[in-house]
Amino acid sequence: MLFFEVKPQVTVPYREVRQTIGSDTLLECRIRSNPTGDIYWEREGKRLETVPDRYRVFTTTGSDDSESFLSLVIYKLRSEDFAWYTCVAKNPLGSAIDSAVISGKTSIIIRPTIMHVHRSLR
Repeated sequence: MLFFEVKPQVTVPYREVRQTIGSDTLLECRIRSNPTGDIYWEREGKRLETVPDRYRVFTTTGSDDSESFLSLVIYKLRSEDFAWYTCVAKNPLGSAIDSAVISGKTSIIIRPTIMHVHRSLR
């Protein structure tokens, strides 16, 4: 079997993911790279790791050894999660990135005010 070295190529299929606060959100990217090297998600330049009940980062293998899929699940989306996320792949031949943004509407809670009118003002 022949193995060819391949500089990383990264593709994020959806550039914008619209969501609502409180929903679970999935971002995915497809990576072609041989050797696989280092693959990860970033938010605002910081690498994201799995954090229980907050983020889950996982990899699945594609149709051949040079293809993989990197997924990021954000649980119970918060307004501060509306941001750009970058999928990064690096190997000895180079690096590649692609990005997606999570956007949506934040919930605004308007509390009703109760006005009392004095009888003397009527």
